Amino acid sequence: MDSLILVLMIILGFIKISIFFFCAIIGAADLFQMKPFAIFIYLVGGVIFISSIMIAPSYQAHLRERPILTFPPLFE
Repeated sequence: MDSLILVLMIILGFIKISIFFFCAIIGAADLFQMKPFAIFIYLVGGVIFISSIMIAPSYQAHLRERPILTFPPLFE
């Protein structure tokens, strides 16, 4: 049962990121009033990729950037 929930979380996370990416593409195409928005797919995808590498170049650096368990100061 736990493995099913884990697979479901991964699939739903991918769908959520895909929807955000699609909305960014449609928004950029609408903002710049360009109908063929295929160029924005590569442009926005490249910006997301480069900024994600700049934030954390590896998974270990990502975990150091933001720990998995963070609690509000109220509960510490």
